Amino acid sequence: MRSASSFCLCLGLIAAAHARAADFNMDVFSELVRTRNAATVEQALALLPAELLTNYTLVFDSRSLQDAAPAAPRVILYGADGRFIVTFNGDANQRGYAVLETMQFDERSNSFQFRELSFATAGEKATLSEDNPARCTACHGSPARPIWDAPPTWPGVYGERYRAGLSRTEFIGMQAFLARQAQHPRYRYLIGARRFGERTTYVESSKSLYNGESFEPPNGRLSVLLATLNVRSLAANLTAEPAFAPHRYALLAAAAGNCGEIGSYYPASMRAALVQAINDYSRFSVADGAGQEAGKRLRRASNVEAYRGGAAASDPIMLRFIAERLVGMPRQRWSLALEDGAHASAAPEGALSLEQLLFERSAGSEPELRDLRAVRSFTAADAYCAELSRRSQRALSAFYGDGGTQRMLAPGSTPAAGAARPLPQLLAHCVKCHTGEVGPALPFADPDALGPLLRAGDYPHGRLLDEILFRLAPEAGTARMPRDINATPAERHDLEDYFVRLASP
Repeated sequence: MRSASSFCLCLGLIAAAHARAADFNMDVFSELVRTRNAATVEQALALLPAELLTNYTLVFDSRSLQDAAPAAPRVILYGADGRFIVTFNGDANQRGYAVLETMQFDERSNSFQFRELSFATAGEKATLSEDNPARCTACHGSPARPIWDAPPTWPGVYGERYRAGLSRTEFIGMQAFLARQAQHPRYRYLIGARRFGERTTYVESSKSLYNGESFEPPNGRLSVLLATLNVRSLAANLTAEPAFAPHRYALLAAAAGNCGEIGSYYPASMRAALVQAINDYSRFSVADGAGQEAGKRLRRASNVEAYRGGAAASDPIMLRFIAERLVGMPRQRWSLALEDGAHASAAPEGALSLEQLLFERSAGSEPELRDLRAVRSFTAADAYCAELSRRSQRALSAFYGDGGTQRMLAPGSTPAAGAARPLPQLLAHCVKCHTGEVGPALPFADPDALGPLLRAGDYPHGRLLDEILFRLAPEAGTARMPRDINATPAERHDLEDYFVRLASP
């Protein structure tokens, strides 16, 4: 005889089946939770479509608001396209046990929306947070981005070494999880959980290799999906900037990464200042990349380095420099890595590249460029790169005109190795305003006192650092700071970089 719990599970799956997986989003889910009177995480999980419950990863060591353990992992349900993600954990003693965390990619705005569906009070209806509450943006930033490590390692996630199978530590934890999964009130909804204990889930079989079948382990598939969505978000933010159009050819060259020196895409009169500014910008980026890799090594459960393949990580320094310093795009999370300030990123084959998307959006309608790109020689005489250079020089000469170079680049003097970086010019405006009489009292003149405050706080956009970065951006509108000056993109980014460095522990 079928048990009541089994009957409820069947009803839930039948209800979820009526909603096409491709159309399933936060609006559909929250409406199902409301109309079906789902009062617990378990009841809400029963409403999810099979596609979400089939595609997932298992986190055994979490840095998020939801705790995890080897036998009680945090589950990241991501579906087939990654546009809607639901996460939960499985032990009542874990932080975040009464909450479903969600992420949705908005196709219209090309932005990520994070929300919490809370079942904290027994017997009462679930409460849904607003988009991107401070609890979420404190880690995911503003604009919000997913946090997901790049291959070849995903520390703390089962299958953390790319195409290498489970380490001994992971294997022991996985067996403990699988021993309870089928009867667990939450984990029992997962479809195909037993495969996570099998080597072929993480390492392609000889049969797959022989047949040439496409293969990506669960962590790799999620990397492809999130990297693609993040590229769409970055491209949307970049192309929305007024200065994008004249810089688009230089951006295409920088995104390609194999079109020669970026200075050749700018008027000759700008190149000396450009090189100086790039060198200053790059010096502080190299340390960020090293910090990201060191942090990943410390977070891994196993020190064994055996893994196969994986995309090489790279930091698009030239692309970031043009986008942030010259075009004026607000500071972004170019990488999805956990470590703050990390920019290096990588994704397995199949992820959409920023160069592909930028080309389609900025030059895809130009037949000559499309033809040249299709037959690139990838040599010093590459006709595609040469044409980009000619078009870029014409566009930027008209854009900058005479006398605009120094204001846009604001190069200053390059600090000597080990020397203290000059303070941003706009910092004096912050000091002047935030005395307690005009703006809230904040120690902008005292870096030692300001640093800890930047990492704390509960402001509308997260920590004090998050609030300041938002107020400096054009999106802040009438709340934009500093109030008494119309800052150039270069001046604004100098100030942003200063606060980000100061907030680093």
